Amino acid sequence: MQAFLFQASQDDKSEQNAVMMIAEHYKQIREHHQALLLEADKNKEGKKSYEKRGRPRREVPLIQKSKLQELSLNTASFDAARQRMPEELLRAAFIQKCVCFQPVPGDRTWHNHPVFVTDGTTFKTVDTPELRKHFQAPKDNNPPPVPLGRLQGIINLYKGGLVAAGIDTYGSSEGRMLRSLYEYIPAGTVLLGDDLYSGYGHVACCLSKEIDLIVQGKHYRHEKVIKQLGQNDVLVEWTSNVPPSWFTEDDVLPPTITIRRITLVDPLEPEKIITLYTTLKDALEYPTVDIAALFVSRWEIELSFRNIKSVMKMEYLRGKTVTMVNKEIYAHLLLYNIIRKKMSEYHTPIGDFPPCGSEIQTDTTVVPNQIGYVDKLGRCYTRKGGRRTQSNHSEISANETNRKT
Repeated sequence: MQAFLFQASQDDKSEQNAVMMIAEHYKQIREHHQALLLEADKNKEGKKSYEKRGRPRREVPLIQKSKLQELSLNTASFDAARQRMPEELLRAAFIQKCVCFQPVPGDRTWHNHPVFVTDGTTFKTVDTPELRKHFQAPKDNNPPPVPLGRLQGIINLYKGGLVAAGIDTYGSSEGRMLRSLYEYIPAGTVLLGDDLYSGYGHVACCLSKEIDLIVQGKHYRHEKVIKQLGQNDVLVEWTSNVPPSWFTEDDVLPPTITIRRITLVDPLEPEKIITLYTTLKDALEYPTVDIAALFVSRWEIELSFRNIKSVMKMEYLRGKTVTMVNKEIYAHLLLYNIIRKKMSEYHTPIGDFPPCGSEIQTDTTVVPNQIGYVDKLGRCYTRKGGRRTQSNHSEISANETNRKT
């Protein structure tokens, strides 16, 4: 598992690179153990020699001699170990780390509600007959060049980590995938989503589980206005008789649903109208402005997927079987949550993670003698004006061209 995480953390995701990292890790362990032995010998020489009953206290832990030998750089054993490792083990480790991002008392909230965000994305695999058969969508007359899979995730908006994730084929429904993840969303949570989750079935599921929903609506709906709450803010009634295909036996479809509709004007495109639907019906407790401002934060999950797929290089997977592909994905998701948990330990009192408020950033990326920082692409910038400017970028880059970041 450690080698799996090493492999997921590197740009070079080859087995040879992972074995070399494990060998270097054990080399450091051996050196540390040898230093402990030397220190123990010195302590024995300095102590008075006298007889003491009983077994002498062991100052250095006993390690098997086989563990103190140099590791072979042959990848055959590592490849066999990867095959033997159960997929359930990596999935269980990921789920256990997801618990760290569940809401607890004292966390930052929105109107006393924890906020989760959900969305789906795709990943690419090696083109093998097994993967092509498993991931190809049924009745797809124009299949993609390589097999594609689908990943559904839910993040905690104020902690940044994944609270749940699911893997399925490219032709699977994001609605069905989200339905399998509702058990990880506690009651009283506000869930943000795009228009794919604005259907009647998802609203019904959220109401039955006491989950509040804020989603964007892009389709015309047959709805009846039943109450005017304010300008461009009304309560409407939906009617439906056909349950979604992803409904289970435990799901109940009510004949009607009352939901709040908020209509906004896009400030960047005044001719564009944005429609939001929410189960938060109290206009006094949840003003329109607050709901609109919170929905903008939905984009955070897009950034999280970008970090997993682009920064951690998970967009193209190397496994040649379905089991190995799933193992790789769970290893990347587990590593992502480990990194996010480490970042959360350095959060500011309000829960943000700016460069100026974290030792992770300031210890490694601050340009000496200047109020400057370096982003993930290696570009220098300052906080002057709240944005990166061309003059700031040129000035810092000219002074630090030889500096490694």
